[in-house]
Amino acid sequence: MRTDRTGILHILCVTVMLAAACSHRASYNSTIEQAEGMTDTDPHGALTLIYGRKDSLCAGAADSALYELVYTEAVHDLGVKLNDGRYISSSEQYFRLNGDRRRRARALVQAALCMYDNRNLHDAVMLMKKAEDVADGEDDSFLHFRIAAALAMMNRETGNRTLVMKYRRRELDAARRSGSERHMARAWNDMAAEYRRTGDTDSFMTCMNRCLPLTSKAAPEAQALIRTNMGCYHMNRGDTARAMQLFTMAYTASPDRLASLMLGDIYATRNDMDRAVAMWYDAADSYTAAISKNALKRLIARSLADGDGKTQLFLSERLNSVYDGEISTGTASELVNLQKDYDSMRSERLHQERIMKMGGAAALLVIAMVWFIGYHRRRMSHYGRVINTQNRRLKEMNDGYTRDLEHYRELRLTLDGLQKEHEKYASLIEVKTRELEKMQAQLAEYQNDRRKPEQWNMEDRLINADCVYALHRMASAGRAAGKQDWDALHALINSHDSRLGELLASHSNLSPTEINVIILTRLRFIPTEIAVLTGMSSQSVTNTRARLLTKMFGVKGGAKDFDDRIRGI
Repeated sequence: MRTDRTGILHILCVTVMLAAACSHRASYNSTIEQAEGMTDTDPHGALTLIYGRKDSLCAGAADSALYELVYTEAVHDLGVKLNDGRYISSSEQYFRLNGDRRRRARALVQAALCMYDNRNLHDAVMLMKKAEDVADGEDDSFLHFRIAAALAMMNRETGNRTLVMKYRRRELDAARRSGSERHMARAWNDMAAEYRRTGDTDSFMTCMNRCLPLTSKAAPEAQALIRTNMGCYHMNRGDTARAMQLFTMAYTASPDRLASLMLGDIYATRNDMDRAVAMWYDAADSYTAAISKNALKRLIARSLADGDGKTQLFLSERLNSVYDGEISTGTASELVNLQKDYDSMRSERLHQERIMKMGGAAALLVIAMVWFIGYHRRRMSHYGRVINTQNRRLKEMNDGYTRDLEHYRELRLTLDGLQKEHEKYASLIEVKTRELEKMQAQLAEYQNDRRKPEQWNMEDRLINADCVYALHRMASAGRAAGKQDWDALHALINSHDSRLGELLASHSNLSPTEINVIILTRLRFIPTEIAVLTGMSSQSVTNTRARLLTKMFGVKGGAKDFDDRIRGI
């Protein structure tokens, strides 16, 4: 037993040391780490903390990798486009080589966004799917939020509404898990925008009713998007004044290209064409193709009305460029299928990994079972020897008690016969009386209250009944009592011990085993006999007697207290 424990402790110590040796973590500049902790909730503050300080903050490759990650995250979170993704790609390689999955996933997200900024939608989507794979299992709600929001945005260009809504729901779920009202506001607004595009006004307002109370918590660019969303809603309802107010607030706070387009349309309806054209030119610079195309079409129509052929030609070339930059239907379908294939392969790989883990767990379980079986057999062998010794002692005690009890019975019967002829056998009675007293003292040694048979508060016909002695012999032989034996014993009690019978009748919640223990205790069977006859352990008999004291008499105490009570009836 001690050897087994020593072996287990040795294995645990080795495991702990190996884990400590393998848990290497790169050291980073504290200021960069501070900025990293701010990017999720305060990207402007994070950027302010590190901007222009790369040379002074970065002492090596680790600092440079983290600096580029924090910088790129903050810039993208502020709604600024980045065309150069070389630095963030280097960061991703560093985190991959150092086994930092969470930061690697974040770097992949930013690298994918840089590709998207460069209109490389295919590579952007596939890199974002890779980030989704690497981030799987990481406890970072903000990371999962970024991935879901980006994939929803990218899939909007494929025109696959199913994928868009799938990732919008994931975006909302990640925002909820993060506990950030800033992210909750953006997620609800993004979901509302999808419903607005499909004309589902009821669902749109359901989302906006969740979003509007959080507007003050949202980032400035998100607040502008929220107001633009609501402006479009009021515009569709014909409330141009309210719509214009919201579009103006959105454009002023954080220029939103859709707000510019809608403001241009409103100014045009009011014949304020100078402002309308200015707004349309602003909207034409939108990264969203639909907004840019609509703005350019309006400008072309205006230049045509003005007879400005040169401007019309210039704007037409820009419009053609926007059309050329859009992905074709075939490319969009290919991107959707690539994502589905990627998800299928990932699911298959995860399934194989689960099978491997289950196989490893099964192997460990088999090893543990083999060890346990061997250990159990050794312990059972030891317990078997202990039990055999106890059984042998139990049998010896029961044999002695039964033998002495039978001797006592014989003496008692003899004494009864002699007492009938008292005068004739006076001298013999005196001798047998002394022998009887000696046997009484000897039998008292078996009782926990040390009372002699004449003090047992019981009629002789109960003690001397054939069924009682039959049970004593069974206990001596190590045999449990059968149903017929118990029935005979119960009949004896019902016939000759009315007080015990009344007591048992008044307690209907007693089990058959408890009733048998009560009767045997009343008839002065010793605990070891009771254990054999009822098939219980000696300890269980002791516990049962103590429990019956509370159950029958409402008091607490030990087994001896119960014996005194039941025998004193």
